[in-house]
Amino acid sequence: MKENYSQNLFNLTFLLTLTLLFYLIITLTSNDVILHINHAIRINQNLSNYPANFGFYLLISFFSNFININYLSVVAASILAISCYYKYSLTVTFYTHEKLFPDANSNIKILALAMATFFMFPILDPVSIFYLKIAYIGKVAPHVWHNSTTIFVFPFAMLLFFKQIKVLHSNHTISKIDLASLSLLIIVNAIIKPSFLFVYLPATILFIFFDKNLDTTKKYTLFIPIALGASVVGIQYYLFYFLQVGSIQSEISSVSIGKPFEVFLHYIPVWYLPFSILFSLAFLILISIWFKSIFRYKPFLYAWCMHVCGFFISVFVIETGPRKYDGNFTWQNVITMYLIFITAISFFIQQKNSRKISNSRKIAVYVCLAMHLLSGLLYLIKIFYSKNFY
Repeated sequence: MKENYSQNLFNLTFLLTLTLLFYLIITLTSNDVILHINHAIRINQNLSNYPANFGFYLLISFFSNFININYLSVVAASILAISCYYKYSLTVTFYTHEKLFPDANSNIKILALAMATFFMFPILDPVSIFYLKIAYIGKVAPHVWHNSTTIFVFPFAMLLFFKQIKVLHSNHTISKIDLASLSLLIIVNAIIKPSFLFVYLPATILFIFFDKNLDTTKKYTLFIPIALGASVVGIQYYLFYFLQVGSIQSEISSVSIGKPFEVFLHYIPVWYLPFSILFSLAFLILISIWFKSIFRYKPFLYAWCMHVCGFFISVFVIETGPRKYDGNFTWQNVITMYLIFITAISFFIQQKNSRKISNSRKIAVYVCLAMHLLSGLLYLIKIFYSKNFY
């Protein structure tokens, strides 16, 4: 009873802390959340239309009917805090399911590990901080504090990832409930922010096609929600770029194939690009080189496949018009990077428990993770110090 009380108190404190953090970020910095809140207000005043990804705007517009506009920042902060708390809770559930700590203090260790994972960030280096004066831009982060739709969709993307992993298991018999759950999660992802579907769809198709343990009937069945997802994304593409429905900008935008890394190189010099990738993927690179067997761990392989798809999209696909350098085809990388972190950490802990890892490699991995964690905390401080998320 005492343990449950302590855990509930911790959870409530964490949720309230997140709400305060988001409120301060919204009110003290330049960010996308304010832009989205203002667009929701315009929608509610019949000055604009809902975009195809209307989820966050619908919630804010709903609350603006009976809450003073001045308090919408509190509402938005609360919504984003709940989403982040759900993201953290799903991380706890995943670590618990993987049975990372079989000892008596497993709950405390899992909660601490999930909390540390939540704040992971690309490793900050002196060149980017003191010379380029940037921390986030040009890198691939597993968490963002400034984009409401990405934050809001995060737990639903994770739910879709975990549900699909479960269904892809060769011993799992697909039920109508499974298909309904996958379909519903796909639709929810789409109406909040379809970015994750850009990588979920191709990666899942590859997994279904190349998995020799799946029989033909199951493969065809698994393509049903895939077809639904592709149809929804296609409809949204038409609404976004052909009809320009609900666009925040009045100018016309479209999608094009740009020069490699065109969006990244708009913000960082070309000589820094390899370092930007290195500091973003340091933990992934380290663990992939030392533990080749990680690619036999299905959750990691699935997340890695998604991340590769997302990386190529962000490198080559670009918008034209007023959103050209907004990086709207990079948001999927934030979600896949987090999935890579939690699955790779899960694999490492399981390997560590088997005592097959040398002490030197354990220390190196711990140091690398500590640098990612410290960078995440410093980045949060940097946001408030500089009043921007760059």
